[in-house]
Amino acid sequence: MYKTQIYDAEFKAEIDSRHRRPSLPSQNVCWQPMWVGSFKLNVDVAVDVKDGCRGVGILVCDSNSNLLRAVAIVAPGMVSVLATELYVMKVGMSYAIDASCVPLVHESDCMNDVQLVQK
Repeated sequence: MYKTQIYDAEFKAEIDSRHRRPSLPSQNVCWQPMWVGSFKLNVDVAVDVKDGCRGVGILVCDSNSNLLRAVAIVAPGMVSVLATELYVMKVGMSYAIDASCVPLVHESDCMNDVQLVQK
């Protein structure tokens, strides 16, 4: 099986698993501004469907929404999408903490990785 076919099957399975549960949480969630003096870590993964290459982006902003740090790197491509999400979360947290950006609030579009880290 070609690398792209493996990725395609993995991607479809991940999308299907995410869409079997409700998109919105059951409780009311309201936007709240960040605490003054805190930092927000935002991470995301991008995947090239043709060759399976993955890139990750990491942003660190302060409580005034000023961009303090940004990095984009190539991520391992032969692991699952969830493993890539967890990888970028770990790298992002290390990056922000090494830069003394604490207290730190993490933001991600992957609920699975957030739930795994909370356990």
